[in-house]
Amino acid sequence: MKRILIPFFAALFVAQLLPAQATKDFLLWKGIILQKSFLDGKLQASLNEEVRLRNNLSEVGNSYTDISAHYSVLKRLSLGLGYRYAIRPDINTHRVYSDLSWQPKLKGRFKLSLRTRFQHDRSPVDQDFHLRPRLNLFYNIKDSKLTPFVGAEPFFKFAGSFSGVDAFRLYAGVRYPVRKKVELRVGYILDQELMDPTPDQNHVLSVRLTIDLDKSDDKELDSEKGW
Repeated sequence: MKRILIPFFAALFVAQLLPAQATKDFLLWKGIILQKSFLDGKLQASLNEEVRLRNNLSEVGNSYTDISAHYSVLKRLSLGLGYRYAIRPDINTHRVYSDLSWQPKLKGRFKLSLRTRFQHDRSPVDQDFHLRPRLNLFYNIKDSKLTPFVGAEPFFKFAGSFSGVDAFRLYAGVRYPVRKKVELRVGYILDQELMDPTPDQNHVLSVRLTIDLDKSDDKELDSEKGW
């Protein structure tokens, strides 16, 4: 496991130092997710509404509606399909994507998840393809409702004759179960472009509520039940 994690994170942190100049901005991403499972829990459908503020929170960068479904083909392996419609100040975009998610079994209180996404973004004037492997590591603190996490995600772009890593994201944050059916996730995201002469470097505060429609609205929570 160390042979996978250490090179993956080290390469991305080193890549952060590569751009000589960067256009920096502070963003706020705030959203809400509704989840509902079917077929005895094997199929999970999600509706995600999110608004993203940019220019140091002074204007709306985009807002989107995202619908997806993920099917558990094995105990720790799932496949997903999704569609996103994003409203931007200058142009609106459509995105279709597919996910392959894997959660290997780890000993102790750690949890690892790897989600590989292939997406196609299209607008009236442009289109591109990205491959996005995202690695997250969670730690379940004993006798605590907080679950801290870190993560990393490179963006492999395929557009015309170009193919390569044109951006990456680093994640850190916590999950907190407000109620049994409501989870709050607050995190920091470093969103870094790589290929432009003056690449964007965004520092993002992400706030998200996830509502699980399968669970009862019971305030009593047991931190020892784990994830």
